[in-house]
Amino acid sequence: MNPRARRLRLALFAPFAAALAFSACDDEPRTVSGFVSNRSPLPDVVTSGDTVTPVDTLVQDTAPADTAVADTAPADTAIADTTPVDTAVADTTPADTTIADTTPADTSPPMPEGPVDINTGFIGGACTSTANCNFASSRCIPASEGWPGGTCTQPCTSTCPDQANMSVTFCVAGDSVDQPGGVCLQKCDMAKSPTGCRDGYTCGDELRYNTTNVSSWMCLPGEYQGCLQTLIALGVPFTLPGRTTFDTVAGSTDVCDVFEPITVGGTINGVRFHPSDFTNAPAEMYVQCGVA
Repeated sequence: MNPRARRLRLALFAPFAAALAFSACDDEPRTVSGFVSNRSPLPDVVTSGDTVTPVDTLVQDTAPADTAVADTAPADTAIADTTPVDTAVADTTPADTTIADTTPADTSPPMPEGPVDINTGFIGGACTSTANCNFASSRCIPASEGWPGGTCTQPCTSTCPDQANMSVTFCVAGDSVDQPGGVCLQKCDMAKSPTGCRDGYTCGDELRYNTTNVSSWMCLPGEYQGCLQTLIALGVPFTLPGRTTFDTVAGSTDVCDVFEPITVGGTINGVRFHPSDFTNAPAEMYVQCGVA
């Protein structure tokens, strides 16, 4: 330590040493604080050599105080709901009205029913397989193809075989009954059935296969009411020709015959019919079914 500093410290310490010495030698006790309060204040700085070391001073905080930033965001405002209130739409649909059924009542006479079967085991008879058809070249057209109860048949080109005690057969064009080529079917037989056919079949006039001028009344699949069925229901007596041959006019394609021909009696419901004149007796008439 340099001599100047040492002298300074001794000078500072001298009052404290005197006070302590006085206290130790004086009869009256005295407080150190009285001496301390009368001491000279310490210098603000201590000189050491040529450099003056400043006493630490409290640096004033010059940072600006925190200020609350005003919230300039506009306050939330409730948006008014401008959606129109649902309103019940009045139902202007007119009330259902019952439409009166103006269809005239069916006044046609009821159709008689045919027998369950005719020509059993032969052409036109019912079958479930070819084994039920007991003749050469036979086959069974099944019910699944629209033939009620199935039908025994065989292919043909013009004519078909007949068998004793069976209804007569006829060769018809297969395309008229959704079959290939020509097929043998049973002719309508009024002697064996009141409808001429078995149940599920109806009499209809069909051309012979490979001809244009020969036809006959055949038992066709399905039940419907046509002219012939109306006559049956009305009880009008008639007979069916075995076949009809249309006569061709020379030099023309016109024919001199009628389609769906039948023969009716000369007296129908008490009315007498004279085919030629009013002087002869009533006689049978060969006419188209519609005329009868």
